[in-house]
Amino acid sequence: MHVIRPCPGLDARFLFYLTISHDFRSFGEAEMLGAGGQKRVPEEFLKDWRASLPPLETQQRIAGYLDEKTAQIDGLIEKKRALLEGLAEKRQALITRAATKGLNVDTVMKPSGIDWLGDIPAHWVVSSLGYRYEVQLGRMLNAERSDGDHLKPYLRVYDVQWGKITVDDLPLMDFPPGAQIRYRLRLGDLLVNEGGSYVGRSAIWRGELEECYYQKALHRLRPFHSESDTAEFLYFVMEMATKNGVFVAGGNQTTIDHLTAEQLRHYKFAFPPIEEQIQITEMLKRRLSEHERIERFVQVSMDLLKELRAAIVNSAITGQIAVPQ
Repeated sequence: MHVIRPCPGLDARFLFYLTISHDFRSFGEAEMLGAGGQKRVPEEFLKDWRASLPPLETQQRIAGYLDEKTAQIDGLIEKKRALLEGLAEKRQALITRAATKGLNVDTVMKPSGIDWLGDIPAHWVVSSLGYRYEVQLGRMLNAERSDGDHLKPYLRVYDVQWGKITVDDLPLMDFPPGAQIRYRLRLGDLLVNEGGSYVGRSAIWRGELEECYYQKALHRLRPFHSESDTAEFLYFVMEMATKNGVFVAGGNQTTIDHLTAEQLRHYKFAFPPIEEQIQITEMLKRRLSEHERIERFVQVSMDLLKELRAAIVNSAITGQIAVPQ
């Protein structure tokens, strides 16, 4: 942390707005030293920074004007943020209801025998994940495997986000013929993060590349019988379970570093018949598409408000707009 203490003739609030202005931040970022998370703004940049300062009375008037304007904009941004949080809660409630209760509100229910799952439709089956899906952890990366005769692209934790897989600039690892059989992805495979704060985060492989593999930090789930199960339904089950804390040991994220393949195989979930899995999946995709459209609209409006806030600050401290007396 750098501490900047205003001298006589410089208003502290004006100094605050000066240091959050576009010019100060952009020039400061350009002068940062170090790499990655250790980058810092050098003290020399702060000492050498030159700015046009109006008289103290004008500084105070500009600061008061910006206090009022930014508070108004911040209030609007907070309302947008609350709306996004509400949409996220509705999304989770919709997925949880569909993935544990089905679509028919009049169906006969039965106890699932699992506390967090509660009652489920009477015709659904509670099964261990490993009974219905092949769970395969990815290939471990080491120094020897970063080179070889069979270099292939592979997915990392970073590449598997919720519902989306990124294949830009994938690294390469040696996958000899035997490993290719074991770790090559197929269309429709479900990839699940196994470690850290990303435990359970999942996405379906949709053939983004003709040939691709995955590393040890990811599980690959593949139904044993495609006529009985679809990974499309399991994806929503994984989102429901993850967001409801099912994979968090004792309710404390810090107590679980890894979701091992053996642990994942033993987790029990409720499975409807394949026809119902498909119906639930299609309904959720349709409803969630509308949710996402609204979320994008709200996010864009938030971004525009932030841009407006920055523009007002920059214009006021540089004298580009007339500040009321």
